Amino acid sequence: ESFAEPERFSQAREVLHLWPQEAFEYLGLNVAVTAGRPGRATAVAAITHNQEIDDAAVELGLQAGCFYVGVLGSRRTFQERCLRLSRRGVTEEELRRVHGPIGLDIGAESPEEIALSIAAEMVREFRQSQAESAGTPLSKGVV
Repeated sequence: ESFAEPERFSQAREVLHLWPQEAFEYLGLNVAVTAGRPGRATAVAAITHNQEIDDAAVELGLQAGCFYVGVLGSRRTFQERCLRLSRRGVTEEELRRVHGPIGLDIGAESPEEIALSIAAEMVREFRQSQAESAGTPLSKGVV
C-alpha cells in the first residue's frame, strides 16, 4: 500500500491493494471459475520486486491465458524465477510465454521510459496475438 497510494495514481479509476489471487478473483480472471480463457485481452505486468507476489501473478496470468505476462527484474533474476516456476509445475512452453526482463529494449532509464517500454511490448504482443488468431501472423518488428 505504501507504493500504491491513491494520491500517486489520482487518474486511476481504482487502486487495488490485494494479493495476486485476490486481485484475479476480483477482476474476474479466476481460472477455477471461468473456463473460457478470460485473459485473452488481459496483460499482467508483475513489477513488485517481491518474488512471492510476482511469481504468483506470473503463474496466475499464465493459467488465465493472458496474452501478455511480463516481470520486472534482471536477466539473472528472471532465470532464477523461471527455475522456481518450473519447480512449481510451470511447463517450458508456458515459461516461453513470460517476458523478462519486462519491456522493449529502448534504453529506458526513468520510470516513465520504463513504463513506455512495457506498454509498447504489451501492444506488440496484443497485435501479434490478434493477427495470429485471425490467421495472419505479423512479422517481427511490425505492429
